[in-house]
Amino acid sequence: MMTSLSRDNRARYTAWTNGQSLDIASPGEVLDGLADSILADGVESSLTKALHHGFSREGEPPTPGLDNLRDRLRAEERSAVSDLAAQIDDDALSDALAGTTDDTLRRMISALRTRSTSLIGSLSGASPEARAAFGSLLEASAPAENTQAIPDRLDGLVELARMERQLRSLRSVQEVNVVDLELLERLLGQDAGNAFSQLIGSLQAFTESGYVQSRDSRAVLSSRAVQKIGDTLLQATLNRLESRAAGQHFRSERGHSHEPAGASRDYEFGDPFELDLGQSILGAVKRGGKTPVKLDVSDLKVLDRETSERATTILAVDLSRSMGERGYLLAAKRLALALTTFIRTRYPHDELLLIGFSESARQVNLQELVELQWDRYGVGTNVQDALRLATGILNSHRGRRRNVVLITDGEPTAHRDTTGQVVFNLPSSDETVARTFREAHRLRRDGVYLCVCVMSTQQQVTTFGHELAKQAAGDALVTDPDNLGADLVITYSRRRH
Repeated sequence: MMTSLSRDNRARYTAWTNGQSLDIASPGEVLDGLADSILADGVESSLTKALHHGFSREGEPPTPGLDNLRDRLRAEERSAVSDLAAQIDDDALSDALAGTTDDTLRRMISALRTRSTSLIGSLSGASPEARAAFGSLLEASAPAENTQAIPDRLDGLVELARMERQLRSLRSVQEVNVVDLELLERLLGQDAGNAFSQLIGSLQAFTESGYVQSRDSRAVLSSRAVQKIGDTLLQATLNRLESRAAGQHFRSERGHSHEPAGASRDYEFGDPFELDLGQSILGAVKRGGKTPVKLDVSDLKVLDRETSERATTILAVDLSRSMGERGYLLAAKRLALALTTFIRTRYPHDELLLIGFSESARQVNLQELVELQWDRYGVGTNVQDALRLATGILNSHRGRRRNVVLITDGEPTAHRDTTGQVVFNLPSSDETVARTFREAHRLRRDGVYLCVCVMSTQQQVTTFGHELAKQAAGDALVTDPDNLGADLVITYSRRRH
């Protein structure tokens, strides 16, 4: 059932089923709609925002939130106060106002005359005696044909105030019982009730789907949800690559480290075009059954190849304040999830590890990545420490291709001295730059490839990025949030072939 009414006429919500008549979004659709918000602010904050602002899903009208209902309620309040004022003879009301010394009544009469919605709050907070006195005063000031409508209109104002209090007090999906669904529909119509039920039903189904788990009394995404976001982001990245101008399309060249696996599979965008002609034609025949055989893209089969050399890649993400404030951290998190999916599906024997750094560096896991925020307490951008940590981790991965992808939007402003203490300098000091370049030299000496992704167009930042890559005999990539994922998928694929 969608709802059942308790004795106090408040709606109680239970789990939603496929038989619901309302267009409840599936948990997967909600996850897709909230993915960026979750990556930017975490699960709990994202759900709160969705509750108040609604959410969007592909191919469907946006699902409105509580703020939309409250806007409609305020419009109804303005209309109701104006309608009540229209029932009153203003001269008679002036005479009545002159005859009372009650401050509460005078405030309510003044609000009515100016058609102010503050009347609703005053009326709702007034004592039963004051409310009755106000009603009697209005009845005495109204033409005879309007007198009978006054009590109902006052009751309507009180109900509007009650509805607004309920919507204001609803702070999570779990508190849905504070809202009287029948009252909402009576005040704003069936469509408002449907919108509210759609919102709550969708978010409730999402929180109960298994995509959201509790950890240390906090709501977090499950591994399945993280993987689904990665799948979606990778598909969006590949779609972006397909739409690029001719000559810039993602292309993988076959390397000597690949050998046939003895099988073929469906062609996917980005695959080397090593066509298994026999299987492709056979698929077309099974599909069409006519001659001449007409091949479709869906019929194409390519030779599946095994990679004889495995790779370990470390993605080092700058967590400084500017990365968070400019939205670059969100882009980096999106990239990490897309790249994880790309590696898992295309290069299942490869490994992607993550490092976050600001004034110092630390290793993080994929589940931590979703909740990762910019470092509010760290001071500085310690690229040296990120490269130092990456080198130490990769020392245990010898015998594999080893890569470091560094994402930053600024120059290095911190380093570790000979005692291991972090030293901060702004602007960047010669010593900080020199120690950072020495770590890049170590990567080069150890045979580790470095790709420096610069999320900035400032001359001094891009110059540093290019010089850092040069010190490691690697590559520098000046990019932006929109192109970061596509650029690095290309770079990674080229490194693997």
